[in-house]
Formats: sequence, C-alpha cells, structure tokens
Amino acid sequence: MFDLAGQIIGNTIYATTASLPNEPSYTCYFDKDLGTDVGDVYSVYWMENTELATKDTTLQEQFAYTKKKTTTSHVMQYGDLSIAKLPISQFLGSKKSSMSLAGAELTRTVNNKDFPLVMAQQSGDYHKLSELSTGRQFLDTVFEEYVNSIQ
Repeated sequence: MFDLAGQIIGNTIYATTASLPNEPSYTCYFDKDLGTDVGDVYSVYWMENTELATKDTTLQEQFAYTKKKTTTSHVMQYGDLSIAKLPISQFLGSKKSSMSLAGAELTRTVNNKDFPLVMAQQSGDYHKLSELSTGRQFLDTVFEEYVNSIQ
C-alpha cells in the first residue's frame, strides 16, 4: 500500500506497516470463546511498546523495537521519516494505560493468508476446509497459467 509512498503521500505523512507489500503478516492470540485470533504480531508489539514508552520515546525508537520483535514479517516505514524523530506522546498523549500487554507471550502465529484454512481445520469443518483448499488450488493454477502466458 505504501510502496509508492513518495509519489502518493509525499512529505506530510509517516506510516509503518506489518510487512512488505508482497508478504503476509501473521495473526496471534487465539481466543477460544470467540473462535478466532484477536491480534497480529506487529500490532501486539506496537501496542506493547506504546504502553512501555516514556514521554520522550520517539516514533523511530518504537519502529526499531517493533521491527526487532516482529520476526514473522518485514516491518517497514514510509513517508516523511523526519516525523519519526518526534515523541510518541505528541500523538497519543503521555497518560499511562491502566492495562498492559507488556511481556505477553506469543504462543502461536498464523500466516494471514492461511487463517481461514486454520480456522476451518480447528473447528472440524472439513467441508469448508476442502472448499477453501480447492479454491486456492484453482487460483494458483489460473495465476500460474497467466504468468506463463505473458513470459
């Protein structure tokens, strides 16, 4: 989305993303009651760092922390990188949260593209799993044929 950031957003916006434009990010924190993952690796570490930040912690320091902790994808930053020198507190305030995710362990991560397959498998819905797998195989074949036709 931001891979053409210089052309699209210019020098007035700073953004970070969970992954490169052509790679998936990963979900985490499966909630049994909801039957779904309720977080993704990048966002969990971003929120954790936001909670731990002092009033002087910069967006660049937050980016470095999140990038180091997120090992499932390539965390990226785009736009006006001079904005990253500013403190997080300038955007979110300096009041501390009464709740914290800090130190929570990621016990499992799932590729976002595979999440529907994992959910069907976990719920025992083998008809849905078969349907999703067949659809994925069909799309893989269509795209492979298309790529071969233009080479």
